[in-house]
Amino acid sequence: MKKALLPIQDMGAQEEESFGKAKLEKLLKQHFGYSEFRGKQLEAIEAVLAALMENQVAALKEKRIPAEFLSSSQTSHVKEKIHEDLDSGKPSIRLLYVTPELIATAGFMSKLKKLYARCLLTLIAIDEAHCISSWGHDFRFINKEFLKNNPE
Repeated sequence: MKKALLPIQDMGAQEEESFGKAKLEKLLKQHFGYSEFRGKQLEAIEAVLAALMENQVAALKEKRIPAEFLSSSQTSHVKEKIHEDLDSGKPSIRLLYVTPELIATAGFMSKLKKLYARCLLTLIAIDEAHCISSWGHDFRFINKEFLKNNPE
């Protein structure tokens, strides 16, 4: 993983459920100075449950990490502010959690591709990806479609 993160390269990682995002965050901080690592770029994390996204974003904000989440549980005003930030040319959001249903839409994927083309998107991480191999190929059909339609 270290070799892939140093130069700008695409990379994927799949870990066991017990691996944990906390360990990944610690690894990134220890080995790459994560607080400065591509600090002006956005990372989009696909999370499965809105409640988990909300809790994780709240914890990140307590650590002064600019994070947001997009889900159907939010008001249209909150969602509009997040989309405005993403479209601004200099998004302040550094970690964005989204639902599988949203990331699978052509419109949102187009937005992410534009951010990536302008070197403003660092990574897309699929939370619970380990479930695909554990639970079979039918787990979250949306994930399968997302990966098929967006091989890059």
